[in-house]
Amino acid sequence: ESLGEELGTDDNNLRYIGSNPNNYVLFNGEKWRIIGVMNNIRSEQEDGSEITGSHLKIIRQDGISGQNDFGNYSFDYNGDRSESKWIDSTMKDMLNGIYYNSGIGNCYKQENNGNPIECNFTQETGVPKGLNEQARSMINKDIIWNIGGWNTSETLTKITYEKERGTMTYDNHPSEWKKTNDIEYHNGIGLMYPSDYGYAVGGTNRKICLSKQLLDSSPEGNDYRKDDCYNNDWLNPKLASIWFISPLISRFVELDYLTYYIDYSGKVSGGSPFYSLGVWPTIYLKSNVKIINGNGTIDNPFVLEA
Repeated sequence: ESLGEELGTDDNNLRYIGSNPNNYVLFNGEKWRIIGVMNNIRSEQEDGSEITGSHLKIIRQDGISGQNDFGNYSFDYNGDRSESKWIDSTMKDMLNGIYYNSGIGNCYKQENNGNPIECNFTQETGVPKGLNEQARSMINKDIIWNIGGWNTSETLTKITYEKERGTMTYDNHPSEWKKTNDIEYHNGIGLMYPSDYGYAVGGTNRKICLSKQLLDSSPEGNDYRKDDCYNNDWLNPKLASIWFISPLISRFVELDYLTYYIDYSGKVSGGSPFYSLGVWPTIYLKSNVKIINGNGTIDNPFVLEA
């Protein structure tokens, strides 16, 4: 259920694939899931130098508010327009602020028309809850996340993987909004990439699925993830809509950039960042974190120790 990337890159990341692999892990007193072992991941050292290494990447698939509502929040809701740049987003601030520290503070939902609401992520509230001290100690906050975007319907999984690591700028917007895309992010918590979703597909038709576009813009509405491709991907949203970390560089909305997400049908789409969609926190673990017990099943998840 875990093998190297196919039709992909030289990184040869090891990913869990298929409809329901045994990749459950106990983290923060909750069941998270392992996306895989990511290779050639850059980390910034105290002296400013960089090193590369392999890191376990995990995701809270139930969302920050649990399975019931998938933790629907705006990607960004700030002033008179919304940003698709992760480093300027209100969601980045929320996940790496009150969620990371199990605190109380402002968060944003579309239905509140841009007005902040109070979110309580203290451990005492049950669900939703933020990260405990042990979980925080396992997160590698020195990881350099790549957050490049692109403005094309060319969304083969291999292409999205390359673009996520690219240097695309916001050059399709009116001049007053023109700016250089910040292509790197240094912090602890992010979201999954479109390529994570694409590469998680398994089954006998895996190569066929990887040869299809993630973003299907056909007028007939034939969804990419129907049938085998959708049903054999454990990262499918199961009738929810989930944010990605990657920006979609488009002029579709003049005053709002767009951000990639998985819609309820399993198709990768682009939407205005003020939409309230699901949030699945994603992190890289420190290299000293080890699996000491468990077999990865939902009833016997892997147990971690630093």
